[in-house]
This record gives sequence, C-alpha cells and structure tokens, in this order.
Amino acid sequence: MNSTPTVEYERFVSLGGMDLYAYMEPLVVDPRTTVSANVLQHMLSELPTYDEYHLVYALTLGAKHSPETYAACLPLYLAHEQGSVSSAALNGLDQLPGNCVTKPLVDSVRRIQSLYPSKAWIAESLARLEQRLREAPNQ
Repeated sequence: MNSTPTVEYERFVSLGGMDLYAYMEPLVVDPRTTVSANVLQHMLSELPTYDEYHLVYALTLGAKHSPETYAACLPLYLAHEQGSVSSAALNGLDQLPGNCVTKPLVDSVRRIQSLYPSKAWIAESLARLEQRLREAPNQ
C-alpha cells in the first residue's frame, strides 16, 4: 500500500541546500502530493523570511495547490533578484487556472512591469495574462 506523499512544514523549514532539494523535489513532481491548507497558509505568511530555495518551493507548491490564495502574491516575486524565484513566480502565473486570472491580478503584474521595464519576462507574462483575461468568459 502506497501512502500519499505529504509536505511536512517543520521538515520543510528545518532543511537547507541539498537536503531541502532531496526532500522537496520528489514531492513537487509527484501529482499525488498533498499539502494541507495549514501548511500552505504558514508558507504564505512566512514568504518574506524565506531564502531563495524555500521561496521557490513555497511559490511552486502554493500556485499548484492553492492558486486562489497564492495568485495575488506571485507578481511580487517577478522581479526578485534570484532568477529561480522570479522563474517560480512566472511559472506559477502561467499555470493559474482561468478563474484566478482576474483584472486585479493583471493590474498587479502591470504595476510590477512598470517598475521594471527592462525585465522582458514580466512584459511577456503580462501579455499572456492580458490575453487570457480577454479570452475568459464573463470577463
């Protein structure tokens, strides 16, 4: 009998470097992985304190397992100094379900893009989100 893989918050925050990678990578790629609402909320509240690696995993899991909660914070990380973090935010935005692509979200990405006009990936993400918003029913 296989048990469902689950993210344990205390283990997540206690690990670093290759140990964090070895723990999280199998969980991130396994579609059976579950993350409790409590763990996702704890991660969301701690985002500003995380290092690059914890940010990448928290944004990835949040966008995948609780997109309605994490969507609003993803634009804030598009211009992060660490490329892996901005990539995680970009991927999270690209993978949001249609109901999470809202005018306020697009406006938030537009504000970030206006602050960082030289970061082409933000403009590209904005264009994709605007297209999705235009194509969405009832928008």
